[in-house]
Amino acid sequence: MQETNKNEAITHIGDQPEFAEEFRFNILVDEYRIYGECILEGLKVWCEANGKQLSAPDCNSVRVDFDNGWLKLRISMFDAVMIFKVGGNSQQDVLKIVSETADFFYNCQYLSTDSLYLY
Repeated sequence: MQETNKNEAITHIGDQPEFAEEFRFNILVDEYRIYGECILEGLKVWCEANGKQLSAPDCNSVRVDFDNGWLKLRISMFDAVMIFKVGGNSQQDVLKIVSETADFFYNCQYLSTDSLYLY
């Protein structure tokens, strides 16, 4: 491995958040893939309406940048589940992002968001 590649790898590792949480939301419909894709599209619309910056969207996930952290929502490849990850510089930053986005998830009728209530 060349020296520059080692440095790039170390920089990438350094970009990891100090604090992170992961939530798993069961999708409660048979056509979970289609419903999951609709939720991803809805999150993109929510971001635009709330002045949030999308970062590197793809067909299976949406990543949103916040001032002191980020969130990533993706559809599981094999299960009727959406994985919601939140990272931040502090536990308070993570809590703020979860709180700021909770209403969006609560309004997804066929998404089990019980784990957010526990946080």
